[in-house]
Amino acid sequence: MGWLDVLRGRPPSIRPGHDPGVYAAQAVIRHTDGVSNLLYHQAYAERCHRDGQTACSAWLHEQMDDLGADRTQHERLIILAKYRNGDRSFRDLPKS
Repeated sequence: MGWLDVLRGRPPSIRPGHDPGVYAAQAVIRHTDGVSNLLYHQAYAERCHRDGQTACSAWLHEQMDDLGADRTQHERLIILAKYRNGDRSFRDLPKS
């Protein structure tokens, strides 16, 4: 979508085969808030220590499904939530 499309009021083009909600900015923000809450405000570290990393990871992905996040976007949302919370290590940043 270019600037002329924005000025003319054309709706953004959606990639074929993709859900428009996946790319909506408000949906990404809402999902990032939810993932941040799961990671930092619901004792995620204690759960991982108690149940092990595999069980903890499965729980996290189930919770993200319940939030309505598309399964293909889970890792990106985790990276965004970590980055927003201040965990800015280079290995957590998306590759460009």
